[in-house]
Amino acid sequence: MINLGLALYNSIEFLKETLDSIIAQTYTDFEVIVVDDGSTDGSGEFCESYGDPRIKVYYNKVNIGPLSTHEMIYDLGVGKYYMLAGHDDLLAPNYLELLVNELESNTNIIFAFPDIYQITFNENNYKNKRLLNLSALHPNMTYIERAKTFMLMPESGGKANLFHSLIRKSVVKKTNTLFKLFSLGGWGDDNLHIFRLLLEGDIKHVSGTSFYKRAIRANRWAGIPKLADLRREYLLNYHYIIKLSNLPDSDKQYLFEAAKQKYYLGVQ
Repeated sequence: MINLGLALYNSIEFLKETLDSIIAQTYTDFEVIVVDDGSTDGSGEFCESYGDPRIKVYYNKVNIGPLSTHEMIYDLGVGKYYMLAGHDDLLAPNYLELLVNELESNTNIIFAFPDIYQITFNENNYKNKRLLNLSALHPNMTYIERAKTFMLMPESGGKANLFHSLIRKSVVKKTNTLFKLFSLGGWGDDNLHIFRLLLEGDIKHVSGTSFYKRAIRANRWAGIPKLADLRREYLLNYHYIIKLSNLPDSDKQYLFEAAKQKYYLGVQ
């Protein structure tokens, strides 16, 4: 079974489109774990109105923030794989089918991801912009080189969207770091989570299906921390993740130096 999570906070605007794209999946062995984090616009109730037993809605009486809500979603799920969907994003109908087939056929893969495109708020222009340079994470890399490459990729380059991959839950449980290490206030925590997983093994890009990421409204950038603060917190968190890993000391030092080069020098 797949646990497909939705964290909601006053998310009604595009919620129908998102749920419709989930319910239309050709792979049907999944549950949608919805956590309404104190919404006042009826987001959770709207999900319940579908009457689909696979949609399970939970309510927080007060807003606890996205990271704690994502952790709730993970803990509530009982499936073999999980995926966190954005409340305004869309999945191609064969998204789950193709990705779960890849994970089932290759147990060395820790997560699988599709083509990722950006769609706008004004119209569902599905191929408006491709969000991830897949060639930078080519399959012939060692997982250490891939982790380094991912870390050095620009934060603005779309790499955070790997957060919406289909991920093997056993690997997340093994790392025991999901949503708990990070102190970026929701900015960049997804990058750190993916980096931690990349230290555990291989990933796979699956062609023939897509994930459509809704563009962020301009006013949502208002709360982003200062760049200097982000660099400092990124560096501290990357160091902590590397230190806790089971990597040989030589690999740890290799990644430490790469992190220092980027965040001390401000490479973007």
